[in-house]
Amino acid sequence: MSVRQRLDYLDGVRGAAALYVTACHAYLTYANLFLRRSNGELGDALLHGMQWLNYGRSAVAVFIVISGYCLMLPVAQSEDGKLAGGTLGFFLRRARRLLPPYYGALLVSLVLIATVPGMGESDTSDWHQAFWIQVFPAFTPGVILSHLLLVHNYNPHWQHAIDYPMWSLATEWQILLLFPIFVAIWNRATIGDAVMAAMRITLGLQVGLIVFAPDVNPWPPQFVTLFALGMAAATVNYPRSRDPIPARQRPWGRLAALLFGLYVILEMTVGHWLLGTGRQQVPDLVVGGGTACLLVYCTGAVKAGSRPWILQRFESCLLSGVGKFSYSLYLIHAPVLAVVFLVLQACRISCVGTQILMLSLGIALSLLASYGFHCVFERPFLRSERRPIRFYPTIRTSEG
Repeated sequence: MSVRQRLDYLDGVRGAAALYVTACHAYLTYANLFLRRSNGELGDALLHGMQWLNYGRSAVAVFIVISGYCLMLPVAQSEDGKLAGGTLGFFLRRARRLLPPYYGALLVSLVLIATVPGMGESDTSDWHQAFWIQVFPAFTPGVILSHLLLVHNYNPHWQHAIDYPMWSLATEWQILLLFPIFVAIWNRATIGDAVMAAMRITLGLQVGLIVFAPDVNPWPPQFVTLFALGMAAATVNYPRSRDPIPARQRPWGRLAALLFGLYVILEMTVGHWLLGTGRQQVPDLVVGGGTACLLVYCTGAVKAGSRPWILQRFESCLLSGVGKFSYSLYLIHAPVLAVVFLVLQACRISCVGTQILMLSLGIALSLLASYGFHCVFERPFLRSERRPIRFYPTIRTSEG
């Protein structure tokens, strides 16, 4: 008799990544400003001691891998290897899932920009990019239209406008256009061929940007490969005869630990130089590869009925709970943090107090606001039923 289970740990991985991004942006909201000042021994110690939060970009790479994995799961487990409802049905489901919360977040951010005094001051650090970059404030036709069409990532002046984390939503939406192509390649050949196609697209985009648009980095190109790595991880868990060997025959957990360890070493040693020279591709690919191996390992453990400690952590109430509204948290945390920072500045809170409150009260209020936003703009558009997938014990999952 089959036992119905769900891949709850996927929510936990999403929740962990979203919490880290929120903490990263809470830190960056004050860090760039305070680094230019002398804050005293304790203030400086706190500021520099929390620099490990300054790697939110890598969490975006994790999200891209998870996206490829979750979208590929039902395809890999289907009898015909096709998208349910065809390509049009796939895009309609993606639009229903992603666009209402996205447009809701645009509306909320624009309202805050228009109504909250001081939101345009440079002291709000990263947030001031959202609506006052040179001569491109939020309420201009180009900024508004590009965000409505999800192409704002192609203009360096619009890329971080209105709500600066939204550049990655445009990136993911555009990568989704490639998903049916990668599935078609997988059906005609192997997942390895699909990954190779993604790598060629990555290389072509990178060369094209260097030659024709060196000041624009809309995707970034390596995210295409990361998305395909997520797809490949799903097919490793549910292989066909011509696909890679089953997950249980490889030490995926140890490989994930090795790659994550390599990522930490890279960031601690040459990470600043890589970021400054535009070579973020290396740590992105390393952390993305580690994420793909982690997903294979955790799903393999669920299928085998085992519960390693890492799986238990991701299935915890905190991480899996946050993961259920992680999309809303990603969309809405930046404006919430900006408002909190403005209030702290208006109240003349000390440097030490601002740092502590931004990383505690700021994150807590971001979670509360995001959950409320989720209930209004996201949950009504979630599918009420989840598609079962075929193995014993049966796991239920859903796209995205």
